[in-house]
Amino acid sequence: MNPRPFRIYLPATADIGSIFGTISTMLRAVGWDLGYKYDEFMRPTSGPNWLEALRQKRAQGYNPAPMYKQRLNLRDPAFCLREPAKNSDSPLREVLPKTPAFYDLMETVANIRNAEFHFESLPTLDRLEQHAKQVAQLAQQADLPLKHEMGAVLTRIGQLKAGNVPPPAKVAELMRQVQRSQEQLRIAAAQLAEARDAAKATAAAHARLEHLETEFEAMQDELQLAQRAVQAANHQTRETAPDVDASRLRPGDPWPVPPEGRPLRLLTRVVDLYDCEAVALLSDEVGSVAVDAARRWTELLPNGGTVILTDSGAGVALLGATWSYLGSLDSD
Repeated sequence: MNPRPFRIYLPATADIGSIFGTISTMLRAVGWDLGYKYDEFMRPTSGPNWLEALRQKRAQGYNPAPMYKQRLNLRDPAFCLREPAKNSDSPLREVLPKTPAFYDLMETVANIRNAEFHFESLPTLDRLEQHAKQVAQLAQQADLPLKHEMGAVLTRIGQLKAGNVPPPAKVAELMRQVQRSQEQLRIAAAQLAEARDAAKATAAAHARLEHLETEFEAMQDELQLAQRAVQAANHQTRETAPDVDASRLRPGDPWPVPPEGRPLRLLTRVVDLYDCEAVALLSDEVGSVAVDAARRWTELLPNGGTVILTDSGAGVALLGATWSYLGSLDSD
């Protein structure tokens, strides 16, 4: 059984944060599932150190790839995809489909990370759908556990493209409560009508009528409360869900909601933030605070990457598969 401790993130909206969250967890799931499959196959015949032995073999070959010059990560999708795709003598091919088309597909999926996480262009739902179909095809052919999740991912993307955004889980549960209350109210109304007719004949029926009327009024109150809760939850989701009190966070802490704001590129060589849409450095706009923030944020993102700058001046980026707080643009 694959012990992967996470599932692929289903996008909640069409914003950059949701799309990046799905791409990141989808690629991480590919690396995790393939790594587990390889380890389960290699250990019985090559021992627990088979990964390091394979790295040393590649490192001693002609012009080895950079990833073989340091310790390998079995969960890294780049290694899991490119090792068998680029090396015809790879022992990992024994547990994979043995067709050139499949190895081409592995290389295609490996290139998703380079295209999206080097910020070649802004991600869209159409690009996410294309990537998800390629990952689903690879997972199906390689018989990976994540194949069971890709149907839900593609369905959610289709809903977002059609404008049929599913409600948050809290709102959906409250809506179900309203439906149950409405059904109970319908049944109670029918019983009340029957009791009113019977009350004309007997005193006992009249007592029953009073009891049912009390229950009916209580059910009406419960329905109104449930409807107000749905309205409040929908209002909170629309108006306040994105608000985050960054003063309670420290750099590296998880950002509690998909971030919304201005996408920037953290540059490590010139130590600045770059706006791809405006084709300009942030320091040209706000001065030295951009350079100071870039220097602080490289401690968490040493290789640079995408940063979402919120309206309140908070920097948010993916650390692994988790949206995390980098710090405020203005350190003061």
